[in-house]
Amino acid sequence: MDSLPEEHKYYTTLLLNCYVKQGGEKLVKLIESGTFDKEMLDLNTAIEVCIESKQLDCAKLLAEKAESLDQQLRILIEHTKEYALALKKIDEMENIDTKLSFLRRYGPQLIKGFPEATYKSIEQIAQYLLQKKNEDAKNAGKYMEQFKTLKEIFVDEIIFNKKFLVFQIDKDPNCEKEVYHSLIEWHLQDYYNAQKVMKEQRKEDASPRKQASALDIKRKELLELLTTYKEKIDKRHVLMLFEMYQVSEGVSLLCEMLELKNELMTYYMQKKDYASIVKLCDQFGKPEPNLWVQALTYFVGELAIEPELPGAEKYVKEVLTRLEEVPSISPLLVLEITSKNKKLKFSVLKEYLANRLQKLQGNIEKSKSSINKFSGEIDEAKQKVTTLRTTAQLFQLKDCSECGKKLELPIVHFMCGHSYHDYCNSASADKKECPKCSVQAQNILDKKAQLLGQMDNQEQFFKELKDIDKKFDVVAEYFGRGLFTGINKLPPKAPAEDNKDNAEP
Repeated sequence: MDSLPEEHKYYTTLLLNCYVKQGGEKLVKLIESGTFDKEMLDLNTAIEVCIESKQLDCAKLLAEKAESLDQQLRILIEHTKEYALALKKIDEMENIDTKLSFLRRYGPQLIKGFPEATYKSIEQIAQYLLQKKNEDAKNAGKYMEQFKTLKEIFVDEIIFNKKFLVFQIDKDPNCEKEVYHSLIEWHLQDYYNAQKVMKEQRKEDASPRKQASALDIKRKELLELLTTYKEKIDKRHVLMLFEMYQVSEGVSLLCEMLELKNELMTYYMQKKDYASIVKLCDQFGKPEPNLWVQALTYFVGELAIEPELPGAEKYVKEVLTRLEEVPSISPLLVLEITSKNKKLKFSVLKEYLANRLQKLQGNIEKSKSSINKFSGEIDEAKQKVTTLRTTAQLFQLKDCSECGKKLELPIVHFMCGHSYHDYCNSASADKKECPKCSVQAQNILDKKAQLLGQMDNQEQFFKELKDIDKKFDVVAEYFGRGLFTGINKLPPKAPAEDNKDNAEP
């Protein structure tokens, strides 16, 4: 329809106002009469006049005469609140772009005024678009853009937004990671708000059991989402969300998935969650003893900042108790850490040092016992060697030491007392070693070489310790090289150098 001149709008408004003052019935009759011609009026102006004068039936008739779906829906949704009729008109539209255009404009109002039916209608359209996306890969991008238009309708509707995200994941499991992230964030917001409500109610009621139970359910739902969708999400992004909303269990679970023990330790330290710090060390401290060092350093630092801080001294003692069972962490390192807090009471360290010294004393006693045992064996071996060198050896074995059958010439005798058939002797001609005793002899030689190497390291260690001012740095460096690794389990003393040849049988 060609636009009417500006004066026609004025005459339209004047004429309609006259009809309105006489009552809406005459205006309805005029519009419905066969003599009414829509070209006579500026229909948009006429509709506005009817709406302003509350003649909504006339406004609807004029919108129908104008064949304007936009005006019809506006009147039905914004003025007469006939949501069911408006939704029906949208559902009957055949062109998907037109339908989406009207839903983008009127969808938020429909979802508030007529929620369940509107959501169901939107879900049907969404299912159609996802189906078309799977069938027509070439235009998949276009269908997903249309699908995103539907998601914009639920921006302010938490319940329907979550429901729609679940629907999308169910129908399209390979959707973008952002869909999974959005669903998890909605649940996080819900959990965070529930926490705030519970804290406020605790001020009034000392035992808000119902709220605590509801909060537990929400927390379990969150953790189940992480477990269910762990292969679909960007774990680092979701970890940031859980840290932002301060959900410790989720942070812990994600750090375990990502194997970020140190990051999890830092998170607990920021929250001053002492119990979780110790729990983390108990869980992973055996393969990663450095976690205990971090925990001790943190608790000692906390006491240095606030000497009266409740709980920190208790956890220092608890960490020290656990460190008694971690031999790889030197007492020197523990003393170095605790010495940084000049106000730390000696009573905190007393029990740890006493227990470690007691264990070291026990190790020393064991080592002495081993030394005495090995010294006796060495003396006995020396006596045997002397006897072999100075006294004729009588070979009286009747059976082969290898096959157990009666010895027959040619026979091979060894000074260790074993005898073999010539064809049973597996020793090579150049080595001339007893097959049964050669392995034991080689072990003794290897242990001797190990002790000699360790002796060289010790000499260099004491030399550097004497020359360098920063003694602790030297100790730490050699501790890292493994100089003290076998301090509690020294290998047996090797035979003297002048008996090297006697190590062979």
